[in-house]
Amino acid sequence: MQIKVNAIQNLIDERFRGKLSYFVAELNVDYSYMNQIMNKRKPATSKKVCEKVIKYCKENNLDYNQYIFF
Repeated sequence: MQIKVNAIQNLIDERFRGKLSYFVAELNVDYSYMNQIMNKRKPATSKKVCEKVIKYCKENNLDYNQYIFF
């Protein structure tokens, strides 16, 4: 699994007023780690983050396939 960084950024822009801090608080993941993923300094293959994105999508009736590569 891998996060689609551009799609996640669009989600953050649309639903979290462009604030990564609001998004990571909703997902309950580490801000610093997610920031590194979003800025492509770390690979976007974190299983934990992918699972949290999937959970968020299911709870908010979003298609998680738009945000995750399988």
